[in-house]
Amino acid sequence: MGPSSRTEPRLAAAATSKEKGTFSKMSPLPPQDEIEDRNVIDLGCGYGRTLIPMLSFNPNIAVGVDLSLKMLLLFQGIMKDKKLNFENVFLIRRNIASLPFRDNSFDTAYSAAVMFHLDKKWVRQAVREIRRILKPGGVVYFFSSFSNLVSWNGIQGLLTGFVGRTVHYKFSITRMKYYTFNEVRNFFRDFHEVKIIPTGYQLLPKDVLTKPTPMFRNKIQMFNAEIAGKLKKLPYHSFATHFDVVARS
Repeated sequence: MGPSSRTEPRLAAAATSKEKGTFSKMSPLPPQDEIEDRNVIDLGCGYGRTLIPMLSFNPNIAVGVDLSLKMLLLFQGIMKDKKLNFENVFLIRRNIASLPFRDNSFDTAYSAAVMFHLDKKWVRQAVREIRRILKPGGVVYFFSSFSNLVSWNGIQGLLTGFVGRTVHYKFSITRMKYYTFNEVRNFFRDFHEVKIIPTGYQLLPKDVLTKPTPMFRNKIQMFNAEIAGKLKKLPYHSFATHFDVVARS
């Protein structure tokens, strides 16, 4: 059991970028020494927005897992267009809460902008699966995965969720799941080393109740960047949009 195929459009959408260029909106990559000559898995790989660039670091094997067949076929098409070698690349259609690999199979795991689309019970199971398939000393990188409840987006998520349940209207923001720092820490309690990194500080939100503010977006981004250092000093990780995680088994 796991996230059903009904969640596929949602996860597929998470893997696409509205910006021009296939790789124009990309999360950070793990360090090269965590990929080179290692067994690497990208969970929720989409069309390869991060896994394809990782191939330049020469992994031993690279595995991409995604629920969306459409995204995996697009991944294959991009590989062919770029004339990249498929010899050590394996793509698997599977939900990430139930992985078909033996224990201790991978050195490095990676996931970006996927977990906040899943119900928390499946996130918990996915983290357990990652812990299982990692070799002793292996590492997992989560980027843009755990949206912060103590933020404007988190507050808006709670508000629109309440309104949506009351009037039976679905806001797009209610699809996201929000977490406290302690919730994220509890997910990784079975790992030996865990670093949780509050990221993306915003005093002013870019969207208001799911509605973009294009006229002011650039000014808002500049203002948030200017005061990010001050926001980092506030308690409870207030105003961080999400938590990145680096955890070693």
